[in-house]
Amino acid sequence: MAKDDDDYFRKRRREQEEEEAREANKVVRADGTVTTAENEVMELLSQAEPLIEFLNTRYRLYAGGAEKRPPTEKRTQLDSLMTRLQNINKNTANQKFRYNVLIQSYLTNRDRWDRLARDSEIGKGKKPFSGK
Repeated sequence: MAKDDDDYFRKRRREQEEEEAREANKVVRADGTVTTAENEVMELLSQAEPLIEFLNTRYRLYAGGAEKRPPTEKRTQLDSLMTRLQNINKNTANQKFRYNVLIQSYLTNRDRWDRLARDSEIGKGKKPFSGK
C-alpha cells in the first residue's frame, strides 16, 4: 500500500511541476489574450515568412520603377517582428531551426533591399517601368 501512495504522490508532484512550467511559459499579448511562448514563436515565424516574400516583390517593383517609393511601412513592421523573435526563447529544435533559416533569409534580403533602394535613388537601378 505504501508503494501505491508513493507512486500517487510522485505522479501528483510531477503534474504540479508540469502545470507550473506551463504557467511560467504563458505570454500575455498586447490585446490581453494569453498564449504560450511556444505558440507565440510559431505564430511570429508564420507571420514573418510571407512578409519577407511580400517585401521581396515590392522592392523588385520599386527597383524596376513600377513603385514610386520603397515599402518602408512593411519593412518597419518586419524589423519589429524580427526584433520580437530575437528576444523570445526558442525552446524546441524545430523553433530554433526555423528561426535560424528565417533570420538568415531576413539578413540577406535586408542587405539586398538596402542596396536596391540605394541604387534606385542614385539612378544605377534598372530602367523605369514603362507599364507596357
